[in-house]
Amino acid sequence: MYEMYPPIFIRNEKEKKAYIATLGNSFWELNKKPNDWNAHIEQFFNQELNRLKDNTKVIYDSIKEIGKSRR
Repeated sequence: MYEMYPPIFIRNEKEKKAYIATLGNSFWELNKKPNDWNAHIEQFFNQELNRLKDNTKVIYDSIKEIGKSRR
């Protein structure tokens, strides 16, 4: 059941605390009802999707700058 959780990319202490809190809440709910999608799981995945989008933008912008410097 826990294999559905994606790898993480945490940039700072604030993100780390939020990640641990939402992950803990989602695990708590999964342990009680392993087959139910719940608000804590949804919150966790929304948080992770936003983090992935932010990190993808950082990577893209870095690659773009490297490309500009090679012209």
